[in-house]
Amino acid sequence: MLEPALSARLSELEELACEDLNDLAPDVLSTFPIDWYIECLDASEDGPGYRHVPEPVREACATIAREAGPRAMETYHRLLLIRLMRAYDARRSRRGIPSAIEALIVRWFTAVTTRLGRPPENYYLHDNDAFSKDLGVCRLKLLPCGAELADVSSGIPRRVPLQGGLRQLVRSPWFFGTR
Repeated sequence: MLEPALSARLSELEELACEDLNDLAPDVLSTFPIDWYIECLDASEDGPGYRHVPEPVREACATIAREAGPRAMETYHRLLLIRLMRAYDARRSRRGIPSAIEALIVRWFTAVTTRLGRPPENYYLHDNDAFSKDLGVCRLKLLPCGAELADVSSGIPRRVPLQGGLRQLVRSPWFFGTR
């Protein structure tokens, strides 16, 4: 669950991002609603890695950048992250996020929120891996696990059951079936 202070800060940032976006590109949210963008990302979630951008989203981003400029595109992406973080509680319950990871997610959200307050130029673009990781965590496709990020749709390499010898190979089906 998001802490009240973080939730309040996200509300402030959302209001500012909406104002900025309205000044830069008044029609962008009616043409390309944030909910549509999230639905496109969620529909492609089980397949490719966290950096994958579905073609309709890629085309929409190109249109926004071309017609309203890169600053509008970055502001749109900032608003996207804010909306995803504000929807965390609902998305978390649908995704079955383990409670052990919740504190790490909230810590990540706090870092994202700090960056949102002082947006670095050219950060909020799909070409930037750091933005892609922020987006992956905010949409709960990537989960912070200590110093690593785990992609929820990635599998277990075949070498894992094989590298520990016959005993590990025999025990693997039980482990993966019950854990």
